[in-house]
Amino acid sequence: MNRDNTTKKRARKTSNLILVFLLLLLTNLAFANSKELPSIFDELSYQETMEVTLEMDMNAVFGNRRNNEKHKTIFSYQDKNGATQTWDINVKLRGRFRRTRCEGLAPLKLNFKKGDLKAAGLSKYDDMKLVTHCVADKKEAKQLLVKEYLAYKIFNHISEESFRVQFLKINYKDSKTGAIDEQWGILIEDTAELRARIQAEKSDKLYNLERDKFNLDTYKKVALFQYMIGNKDWSSNRLHNVKLLNKSGKYIIVPYDFDFSGIVDAPYATISDELNIENNKDRVYLGFEEDLENFEATIQFYNLKKETLLQMIKDCELLSRKDRREIVRYLKSFYKNIEQIHYPFDNDNSPTLGE
Repeated sequence: MNRDNTTKKRARKTSNLILVFLLLLLTNLAFANSKELPSIFDELSYQETMEVTLEMDMNAVFGNRRNNEKHKTIFSYQDKNGATQTWDINVKLRGRFRRTRCEGLAPLKLNFKKGDLKAAGLSKYDDMKLVTHCVADKKEAKQLLVKEYLAYKIFNHISEESFRVQFLKINYKDSKTGAIDEQWGILIEDTAELRARIQAEKSDKLYNLERDKFNLDTYKKVALFQYMIGNKDWSSNRLHNVKLLNKSGKYIIVPYDFDFSGIVDAPYATISDELNIENNKDRVYLGFEEDLENFEATIQFYNLKKETLLQMIKDCELLSRKDRREIVRYLKSFYKNIEQIHYPFDNDNSPTLGE
């Protein structure tokens, strides 16, 4: 009798172990099937600076700044295993200000082929923006791009609802002459990939959206970030240099293009007369004025980030020591006066938070 009971207990134990194993297996399979495939952006983000080659007819692509055609281009780089990866892609000019007024090359959009991505085991996200150099001097061009790259990285730390970026060393190879020009650039994550990553939905262009339609917590973080880096070149009303996305029934804005900010201080940046400022490094708050009525939580959030953000700047070896010191001073000036926000039409009598 005891022997039978022992046998039954062992059988039940074995059966339970098999059941647990099957459940774990099914769970892992479900997770594997639901997990997003890596993207081409992920493949290009295994080190801080990636070297890539863009082989194209340089004159056909950049000779006419009003050109809207797609151009065949060979995109190549070394992957994390040291193997050369070569892709046949299309590129086209994009942008407004930098496209027509930069001394350097116009910004580009890189379009990969969905079929090629699928064959390589990568996700469907097939286009990315490339920020190119805007001034002719290579040393100055690199430092300006690094400062803008750093602005993106700072906001990555502020919010996951932000564009990921990759700093690039770019070899532009002319397919007609074979000449190679070494430059620098910033690769920006596909907007569709951003939406999928943060579980947001595409939104119509809704101009002058009412304040209560926004997720105000995220909105205030964005607005104060723009104020911190001294960026006046954005608007949630006109949807200028921000993406409007729908997340959980509320709208969020995701900022981009920071070259006109005080932290970058590009020599080609212009200042609007309406802002009532004299220097590009002056800060102007362009969020909702009503934000001041309940801004303490946002300020506390930024205060908790202070040391990390300052250390990020100090650790950015892509920047010259001089530029690192200058940006550290600039952010410290923000924190020194964080309770005092300047408005475009009332700089001399700016309200104090909480009043």
